[in-house]
Amino acid sequence: MALVADSAVLEEIQYHLLEAPDLGVSWTDNLWTTAEVVGYANQRQQRFLKATSVLLGRARITNSGTISQTLPSDWAFTQRLVWVDDDGTWTELPRVDHRELDLSLSTWPTGTATKPQVYADTDTSTLTIHVAPIPTNGGYFQITYVPIAPALDGTGGGSIFMVPEEFTPTIKYGIMADMLGKNGRAHDPARAGYCES
Repeated sequence: MALVADSAVLEEIQYHLLEAPDLGVSWTDNLWTTAEVVGYANQRQQRFLKATSVLLGRARITNSGTISQTLPSDWAFTQRLVWVDDDGTWTELPRVDHRELDLSLSTWPTGTATKPQVYADTDTSTLTIHVAPIPTNGGYFQITYVPIAPALDGTGGGSIFMVPEEFTPTIKYGIMADMLGKNGRAHDPARAGYCES
């Protein structure tokens, strides 16, 4: 995977929108601010990574012995969660919501079993998941997840996109769709629609 600097993509956008090219550091027509454009870039990159799962992280979550398990600090979306028992047995846990837990495991908040059966990552505290039932066997959770990409800074200082090089045009045109779709003097729904498509 080749690395693409955010400044290179932002400068391409400046050429497309007839701005003075300077690696995306400033927007001379005052239709957009640098912070606004960099914000669009970060949002588009995160949306792309979440939708495609092209960048994955893996982490081990130590069993806390409670219903709540702490997620990695860069977690954005769970792709797969596995319980690894001390005897080496792997059990993939399906994702459910709390309503399903209420209907299928009525004792789920406090119930225990040798190994968990399901997990829920909605209606929980930030960066936590709930597992049910609470495992009594020793072991740990292995999570495969979509991580939050490092923030792009747009200063020309060398921050890079975390998407493969061949997908950066998708991000670029998404950024332009956001720029041309905002309310104000730059509003151009036809070109914004073209960029989005």
